[in-house]
Amino acid sequence: MRAKWPLKFMVGVQPCIFVTLFYFVLVVLYGRITTIPEIHYYKKAESYVDKPFSREPKSILLWNAFFESRNWHLPGSLVNETFFKGLNCPATNCFITSEVNTLSEITEYDAILFHVAEAFPILNPFPSKRAQNQIYVFAAMESPAHTKHDLSDEISFYNYTMTYRLDSDILWTYGHLQDIETGQLVAPTSYPAWRKIPELLELDTSLDIALAKKNKTAAWFVSHCDVISKRDDLARSLQQYIPVDIYGKCGTFTCPRNSHECDEKLDDEYKFYLSFENSLCTDYVTEKFFKILDRNIVPVVYGGAEYTKFAPPHSYINAEDFKTVKDLADYLKFLDGNLEEYRKYFWWKKFYKRTKISPFCQLCLKLNNPSEREKVQYYNDIQEWWYGHACRMNPNVEF
Repeated sequence: MRAKWPLKFMVGVQPCIFVTLFYFVLVVLYGRITTIPEIHYYKKAESYVDKPFSREPKSILLWNAFFESRNWHLPGSLVNETFFKGLNCPATNCFITSEVNTLSEITEYDAILFHVAEAFPILNPFPSKRAQNQIYVFAAMESPAHTKHDLSDEISFYNYTMTYRLDSDILWTYGHLQDIETGQLVAPTSYPAWRKIPELLELDTSLDIALAKKNKTAAWFVSHCDVISKRDDLARSLQQYIPVDIYGKCGTFTCPRNSHECDEKLDDEYKFYLSFENSLCTDYVTEKFFKILDRNIVPVVYGGAEYTKFAPPHSYINAEDFKTVKDLADYLKFLDGNLEEYRKYFWWKKFYKRTKISPFCQLCLKLNNPSEREKVQYYNDIQEWWYGHACRMNPNVEF
């Protein structure tokens, strides 16, 4: 006969078995969860998020000169955390040097920047050794039309691009537009969210007085003549219809370069400034445009960029929006004789201001980002990326 357990004993043992099984299931589940690779990865990432910039300094070497400047116009041959703090960078535990012997081995640098607009040094064109996790950065502010370094042999050489192009890993541009009210950077970007132009402009007595005093049509400060974009021909064609005062080597007027006197001339005397680029390349917008946004003058732009990605609508006049140079001149003459319509080109000044963000801030942040450092990224054909469909020869306006 099967033995029967006393009822009293059964009542006490069943809950005990149930509790034991419950804890056993929990232990098994916990073990499974904590062994999932993604869980380990996120725990690792969380440790970086808690203290993202508390680790060792990140080192950046400037391999060659930025034109005439060996230290790329930085305050010295070595800049450290103080420099990055002064820029209000989100990450500051980086240092930049132009002296290769700052660290004992070339392989110890976290990142090496190569300025490709100029040819590399003849005697020592490339680092002799490269560490597996070292970041090589392709850096340029000039367009492909003015790139002197040969890129044909640099297959899978660069990890990051740092240029003016909006598809760069690090954007190195001449200026940014910031929303005055929110403090947010709005442009340049591929899809900027601009404010709607007000139907009625608020009165601005000081601006109205300044604009009413202007008595000259257009000015252009230029030192490089006969460039690939044929901007000289466009300016000379425009001179057939409206007065254009050309200052510098390419014209007949003089003014000290980058002087306050020149800026005052633009603010006080001229209604339009010719912000013409030397090449018609994608996203290529230089200081010829951004600096003018600080002045009380309307820029007339000519370049290969979609300017809506760089500045608010109705803040500039694009020469390539017109079929012929005569059509452009007729519109400028219309604005010249209609102060109310001319004034509408300054609507944005109440909402936006120009600022400039250092690309070194973004580079330092990337070097600290675990997801950036753990992935392997190479540009298989940097020559195709830089030159392929980047520039055009023919303008869209007839002149």
